[in-house]
Amino acid sequence: MNRELLERPFDATQIKQRQGAFGDLLDYVEGATVVQRLNDALDGLWSFRVVEYKIDAQEVLVLGQLTHTGISKMQFGKATLTRSRSDNSLISLGDDLKAAATDALK
Repeated sequence: MNRELLERPFDATQIKQRQGAFGDLLDYVEGATVVQRLNDALDGLWSFRVVEYKIDAQEVLVLGQLTHTGISKMQFGKATLTRSRSDNSLISLGDDLKAAATDALK
């Protein structure tokens, strides 16, 4: 394990921005960047799984578990359900679950 690499701040070029719900700019790192950092720092010897999830009227909640060499850490993630503007139907629950799982991983 390369702890120094794991704890190193992300490079400014890896930090993206998006508009938040209240109009403010939020910094974030893409899931693929986090996965690459984990692969590099842990030599690919890690796993992630969704332990449980819950879907309510507005969002998806996920409890994820990251494991490396027998040590596990758990974290919650969430994503707002993506709905059609025309009839409020779900567009892709799978994509919403994936977004919540990525949030838990990050």
